[in-house]
Amino acid sequence: MKKFLYSAAFAALLLNGSPVWAQTAPEDTRYQNGRMLLDQKKYDLAMAEFLPLTNPGGTGARKAEASYLYAVAALQANKVQEASAMLQQLISTAPDWGNIEEAYYLIAKIAFDQKNYEKALTNLQIVKSDFIRADAEALERSYLSLLGDKNRFKTLLLQFPDDAVLARVYAEKLATGWYAEEDRTTLENLTRKFNLDRSVFDPAKLATGRKKDEYNVAVLLPFSLDADASTRRKNQFAADLYAGMKLAQDSLAKNNIKVNLFAYEASSDTATVGKTLRLPELKSMDLVIGPVYKATAKQAADFAQKNKVNVVNPLSDDIELVKNTPNLFLYQSSITTQAQKAADFAYDSFEPKIAAILFENTKDDTLFARAYRRQFEARGGTVKLYKKINTVKNPNVMAIYQNVDLKPFGHLLMVSENLPAAFATISQVESQNPKLPVMAKASWLELPQISLAQLDDLEIHFIYPGYRNPGSPAVRNFRREYLTDFNIPPSSYAYSGFEMLYDFGNLLHAYGPKFNTFLPQMGTVSGALTPGFGYGTANDNQFVPILKLDNRQLVLVNQVVK
Repeated sequence: MKKFLYSAAFAALLLNGSPVWAQTAPEDTRYQNGRMLLDQKKYDLAMAEFLPLTNPGGTGARKAEASYLYAVAALQANKVQEASAMLQQLISTAPDWGNIEEAYYLIAKIAFDQKNYEKALTNLQIVKSDFIRADAEALERSYLSLLGDKNRFKTLLLQFPDDAVLARVYAEKLATGWYAEEDRTTLENLTRKFNLDRSVFDPAKLATGRKKDEYNVAVLLPFSLDADASTRRKNQFAADLYAGMKLAQDSLAKNNIKVNLFAYEASSDTATVGKTLRLPELKSMDLVIGPVYKATAKQAADFAQKNKVNVVNPLSDDIELVKNTPNLFLYQSSITTQAQKAADFAYDSFEPKIAAILFENTKDDTLFARAYRRQFEARGGTVKLYKKINTVKNPNVMAIYQNVDLKPFGHLLMVSENLPAAFATISQVESQNPKLPVMAKASWLELPQISLAQLDDLEIHFIYPGYRNPGSPAVRNFRREYLTDFNIPPSSYAYSGFEMLYDFGNLLHAYGPKFNTFLPQMGTVSGALTPGFGYGTANDNQFVPILKLDNRQLVLVNQVVK
């Protein structure tokens, strides 16, 4: 997104220089130094130069301009609080400054970044001058286009009924998928009041083709039917996924939801997958599941974006695969989302807000630790210990804990599924601080060298994105039906295939093929077999189960927000 730090008019003023006011040489030197440092992106130093010129009781001719540039530098240095305080001071002490609308503009941008749309629009109502209005409208459109909450839009329209940009963006969202019959009067009123194109925003046209009697779903997986036995065994996951989908198809039919499945071979060969995605019938599908390989990810993204067909990657947890493609989704929670949700849980649950983070020297574990730290600190927490380990080259993790006092910490995160890391962490926590909450991977539960009693005795919380309660009626019923049909227990892929088609089939039934535009309104709901399912404005599942042992039974400790 474009960085709207100041308007084009003010940028030109900075570039060309501003008039010379009568003031003392030291003040002028300090001001010019501040501008030079700002241009050189030395934001902290620029703030230090501008600050003495911003004294509320001062009378310097450039006080207002220095105050504004101080706020710009503070924002660039990610010091939002300092920037906001200075802008409020500028508005109260220099309301007649010739460029005061720049201050309101920047306050609006800060509010947009904080998702405080009411405050942002309130400040933009003051920005009316010709020299800045175009920039303000571009700022507003840019941020409102990213807002995916229909109810929030409705509230904003009630508060700002004369805002033309807000009205047009909402009308465009209705026209591209949000429209329901209940919106007819609102859309007609907006079209009339703001002179919108009636051929584009015609309720009669938008009402047609939303929901259907049946839905067509393409499944692109490496079935390998013509391959040798070794390849078929390696790709057994594809057959299991599809078997789960077939059972979901039957379950949906019992609820009067008809879904037609069309299977296509999709290996890691980009030429073959590209040929499949160019088939005319693919463009008319209501949903595409697959392909699964990273080599074909760009082809899937291009197909989704070009044809406006929703595509789901059934296996990946790499958020990079779906970036900047509104129609492309991960069925799983990405590694980044897992880390962010775990950090949110830790911040909300543990005291003090001081964390220790240890993580393996692998790409995924490093990514998890980095995202966790960023989120925990963004919430206001402090990370006092942040250390990378490599248990493959050096399994002596005990040495890492030497000279580390665990008592001051509010919790410990260990991002490793390897036994040396798990064993050393359990040993150190037991000896130093048995009540210290520990965030760990669910794979620890599968380590035979560590008993459930050991894990139960400590405050260990397991990050378990694929959790299904084996005792729940839905899981028991699925297992029984799968055994009946296939004479073998379902694999984890079979469970995933069932849930994926069942959940997305219900989305198709509820909202039609453009269900992605309604996901922000849906919130988090119970999945068919898992505790939670929901996307919000994201492209991956935003619910990440956190579990803890209680009397050797796993218990979900983060509530499903519905």
